Amino acid sequence: MTEMEKGRHEKVLDWLRSCPYAEFADIDSVYEDGDVYVVTASLAVEKEHTVACPITVFFEDGKSAQKIATFESEDMYMLCFPALEKWAKESGGFITESINE
Repeated sequence: MTEMEKGRHEKVLDWLRSCPYAEFADIDSVYEDGDVYVVTASLAVEKEHTVACPITVFFEDGKSAQKIATFESEDMYMLCFPALEKWAKESGGFITESINE
């Protein structure tokens, strides 16, 4: 892993670890897909903090929207929202979501 990749890896880990109920976070894989990095991550979250309600999350830049994640519960999404919002802002865009009832 190059120094640049290590820095990116640590930055994403910091975002994941900022989720309030995430007791453990680790990145499983990162790959490039056009203009975005696709990150697969593992989080350990206590079950009491989840309620079923699938949510699809998109990154938008004013020109297009790209699906970046699907959460199986609103609680899980809310745990990660601050980190996603920060990442989107730093990437020049914003987060939108669709609730799949």
